[in-house]
Amino acid sequence: VNVFSMIVPTQGSFYMPDDFSMASEWDCIENVNEQLYGIIPVDAYTALSKHVDEEIYARTDHHWMQLGAYYAAEEFVKTAHISVPFAPLSNYEKHEIPNYLGSLYGYSNENANMAAHPETFTYYIAPNDFSTYYMNPSDTDFTQGAMFLQMPVSSSYCIFMGGDEKVVHVETDVENSRKLLIIKDSYPNALVPCLTGSFEDIWTVDMRYLEEMQNFPRSISQIVKEKGITDVLFCMDSFSAVGINADHLPGIV
Repeated sequence: VNVFSMIVPTQGSFYMPDDFSMASEWDCIENVNEQLYGIIPVDAYTALSKHVDEEIYARTDHHWMQLGAYYAAEEFVKTAHISVPFAPLSNYEKHEIPNYLGSLYGYSNENANMAAHPETFTYYIAPNDFSTYYMNPSDTDFTQGAMFLQMPVSSSYCIFMGGDEKVVHVETDVENSRKLLIIKDSYPNALVPCLTGSFEDIWTVDMRYLEEMQNFPRSISQIVKEKGITDVLFCMDSFSAVGINADHLPGIV
């Protein structure tokens, strides 16, 4: 099994004003990478740094935009040596949601200056065919649903796979025998749609909730064996990688 680690920097790495001091996310990521053994690092930081003049992060939300996730997915696919050509963004179906005010707007107590400058939330649907399945509340079965769900404008980031679902399974029309398991926080929600043209099968497991499973494997290694996984990607933002969310990882490996 190929195992990868992709730690995604937050907006602060690229847009934080110089007047504000901040620990280096690059140093954080490098420190983690230096301690990896048998795990392949994916350099999302450099990939994103080449596109800082584009809307790769939200202004009013703590997440990235799907455009940023697209560039990170492209870097991952290159690192993973996927033989299927990575689809150019021009092949995707583009959708725009105007007047978006995300989580940071709420954290700011609905700041008037932010309210006066909403943004456009943009998402992209891949050109290939895929089916998405969500685990039911009893952890016993999956129900087919849409990958992109209708949400209130303020919850637009939850369009991707309904937000932070515990387990999601995506079957695609790709035939390359590569089956991917993503151990995630909320950032990879926007990443998965960009990988449907690169993997035959995709499973996503939220690192924060896997321990709660009753009828689904709570061990990553067990999921790998039962689902025939060929590739495992640990993908999360830098806060999750070294913050309290990381406390969940030892119990699920």
